[in-house]
Amino acid sequence: MTPSKPRTPIPRAILGTFGILTRPALAGWILRALGMLLLGILPLAAISTYGAIPLESRLAFAGAVLVAGAAGGALYAAGAWLRRRGR
Repeated sequence: MTPSKPRTPIPRAILGTFGILTRPALAGWILRALGMLLLGILPLAAISTYGAIPLESRLAFAGAVLVAGAAGGALYAAGAWLRRRGR
């Protein structure tokens, strides 16, 4: 008897995501790459859009950039921790 497989792509995607989370080194690599991507693109996006932001909204924009930077740093740190733990 063959093992049952999910027939639709959505359950396959969900099970694949859980499968990645069972491998800490792989999940760490993915999180670390997302963190590096966010931290790499963030300065370019902030510099290119800063001039178009009205003066009264620039403080809120700077806060949003700081929050996005913190999120990227957190993803990178979590990914690095998972990679060390997975070895």
